[in-house]
Amino acid sequence: SIALFLCAILLPVADATAISFTTPLFTTVGAILFLGEAVGWRRWTAIIVGFGGTLIMLRPGAEAFQAGALVGLLAAVTFAGVILMGKVLVRSDSPALVTLNLSLYALPISVVPALLYWQWPHGEQWLWLGLLGAAAIGNIYGISQALKAGDASLLQPFDFLRLPFTAFVAYIAFDQVPTEWVWLGAAIIAASSIYIARRESRRST
Repeated sequence: SIALFLCAILLPVADATAISFTTPLFTTVGAILFLGEAVGWRRWTAIIVGFGGTLIMLRPGAEAFQAGALVGLLAAVTFAGVILMGKVLVRSDSPALVTLNLSLYALPISVVPALLYWQWPHGEQWLWLGLLGAAAIGNIYGISQALKAGDASLLQPFDFLRLPFTAFVAYIAFDQVPTEWVWLGAAIIAASSIYIARRESRRST
């Protein structure tokens, strides 16, 4: 999270977001190397197509290839590691326990850099921080549940769905009208996710 926030500071939000979507690629490679998952060309294609849809939506510029990109790639690699370790943990522990342990272990690690820049929240900031914390816990719990149900590499095409949902919330909350590039990229992302879901459903029946 620290690396991701730093990346968003160093780069435009669109470029930082695009770089964060390399996480599924790192996760899939890690699942092959460390978890022994078999990843066929169809699943690889769905991941690459989904990432292509992300680039169409965001259209990152040359700024995405500056020093801040290295921080973004670090964030993507470390979060891929979180997903892979979560897949191992849910084999023996419940998703709720995995979520609790992750929150407890992250607290002392986050305290050290937080003390350097700490400012007490005030007013409605407490509310937004509370909502942010609840959303983060819900995110990790949902990922843990999904990992318990399927392969880590299988879940990665669905990660690209975050961007269309984000665009929708931005439209509702901030009146930001999506461009035609957003709609085109969202359609490509949805198609890749639906394809891999239907194919895996047929394989399991």
